[in-house]
Amino acid sequence: MPLWPAGVIGSLAHSDTLAIAVLSRTQQYLGVDVEDLFDEKKVELLLDTVLTKNEKQNLSADVFQQRWQLTMIFSLKEAAYKALYPELKAFIDFHQFEVDLSLQLITYESGRVLRTYVSREDAHVISVVYL
Repeated sequence: MPLWPAGVIGSLAHSDTLAIAVLSRTQQYLGVDVEDLFDEKKVELLLDTVLTKNEKQNLSADVFQQRWQLTMIFSLKEAAYKALYPELKAFIDFHQFEVDLSLQLITYESGRVLRTYVSREDAHVISVVYL
């Protein structure tokens, strides 16, 4: 876990080809993640591990769109974990988060709701979770 200057919080992420850092002096929680677009094999492998029942019901029927959706949800949950870990200092399972892509929110099982920003850049997803 990086050490930031007093009054600053931040988060780091990288893939094989992209690195990103976000910093803030005003947010209480902040996490970032970057993922390469999942292929169909990875979607099949992670579908049950990552998605809640509600998230599965909201998946597109289009296989290409499902790849983007699962990559975004996975990335948002990774960013949320990074945002909450400094306070919780505990492992958080993917199913403890519920992502609503349309409202750009992610809810932790405690009821805490975090805002999200997700961007599709070329074959990458960049996610930021904050409050």
